[in-house]
Amino acid sequence: LKDSVARLLLEQLPHRDVSAEVLGKPSYFEDPTISMIGEPDVVEILDEHKTKPKQRVLELRAEIECLFDCYIEKHEYWCLDGDEQPSATEWNETFMSSEFYATINVRSYATFDEQKGDLVDLEITDIEGT
Repeated sequence: LKDSVARLLLEQLPHRDVSAEVLGKPSYFEDPTISMIGEPDVVEILDEHKTKPKQRVLELRAEIECLFDCYIEKHEYWCLDGDEQPSATEWNETFMSSEFYATINVRSYATFDEQKGDLVDLEITDIEGT
């Protein structure tokens, strides 16, 4: 199950925007976007519904560490105390580019095909920080 969920999340999570607030980051982290995902640490089946013979819909929760890209306006970046300043590079005249790791909980519905013995699709319903 973990491998199937990882495969489907790898198709859907990269380049997805997640708000800084949801990730527990300050609002000056603008446009956090998932750039890379790790293997799910936890995959939990929350509920299960039989929809057709030999097919089930699973409600899942997966905990996964992701690398996020974001931007910080230069005037805000340079006003931060040294220990609060994340590692960043100049992006353009207005913004710095930065990245950070965060663990997220992804809730989704997935269709499990009993004949194939695998998940055949996955729809993400919610992403929240841990």
